[in-house]
Amino acid sequence: MAHGMGALVAAEMVERAITFQLLELDLSYQHLKTCPAQLPELGSILVTLNLSNNRLTGLPDDLSNLCCVEELFLQYNCLMKLPESIGCMTRLYELDVKNNRLVALPASIGNLTCLAILNTTNNVLTSVPPSLGRVIKLQELCLHSNRLKDLPENVCKLKDLESLYLGENRLECLPFKIGHFRQMTEMDVSGCELRQLPNSICDCVSLKKLWVCSNRLMGLPAQMGRLVNLKELHVRRNQIRAFPASLARLHVYTFTAYNNPLLDEYNKLGLQRLTKEPKDDLPPLLELSARAVYNHGIEHNTGCIPQELEALLSSVRICSSCGGPFFFHFRSNVFFHTVGVFHRVPLLQQLCSPLGNKKCVPLESKR
Repeated sequence: MAHGMGALVAAEMVERAITFQLLELDLSYQHLKTCPAQLPELGSILVTLNLSNNRLTGLPDDLSNLCCVEELFLQYNCLMKLPESIGCMTRLYELDVKNNRLVALPASIGNLTCLAILNTTNNVLTSVPPSLGRVIKLQELCLHSNRLKDLPENVCKLKDLESLYLGENRLECLPFKIGHFRQMTEMDVSGCELRQLPNSICDCVSLKKLWVCSNRLMGLPAQMGRLVNLKELHVRRNQIRAFPASLARLHVYTFTAYNNPLLDEYNKLGLQRLTKEPKDDLPPLLELSARAVYNHGIEHNTGCIPQELEALLSSVRICSSCGGPFFFHFRSNVFFHTVGVFHRVPLLQQLCSPLGNKKCVPLESKR
């Protein structure tokens, strides 16, 4: 269909929608380069607007007349930006802008407080506006296949979020407070540049499926065993030699870990290097001080505490058993365990209390 014919057909469809006060308007696959001029006249009626699979390079500057629209489909166009006035569409429940050329999202997107589904897959976004953290009803956020290097901490205010897709970006780290996503059941951060996952991810207790493939991970957080609902874990193509011992607590059904330099049971030298027994039974004063500062969340500025203590606090590790902090006084060993149906993998156990106590029991003893 020629562009001119498509525009004429679209204009007729809009006129018909106005005449019959239609709630839904489907203008997809019309080869449109611009939106029909009469479109704003549907503002007090229209609930669903589909402009997908066209050639749109822009939207009208003023979208305030479309304030009743709840579903807006703009995928597979040539959009480079969304107008700030999209923030006036406060009844939006779903916004789909995947497969466009968007370089940024407008700050006004934070006004879409009814939005539950946002899909921006396959654009060229380099950042996300902090105002997105105000979209408090968001349940599904798809930022897959963009050029994101980080996410603002404000995104962690989306406490109703159930699905988060961040794969194929340039992310080097995840927000420190990602553990606030207590309702999240699916998370994909595959194909990024992550070197580690924040410890707080272990607070995402509703998580059922997690993809972290094709990153630069050297390991997983020690308390992954707290993700008691986790059924799928995919960690292919990383740099992991051993998994945290707490994985032994989980009942994972689907587990993929190939293309990692995992230790095997016959690599005695490698296993020996990860085995450690402290020289003394009790931690030295410096270790105890660092643990106390960390446990109590004591804030400090540079120079306010001894330099040696300050340097130590940047290298905190988490106990495999009790989840407490430790630094250089600990016991470690590797044991092998079947994760999933048939994957026998090395698990690294690190205990903050080498002598053992009621809170810090070796995981082999708990199985």
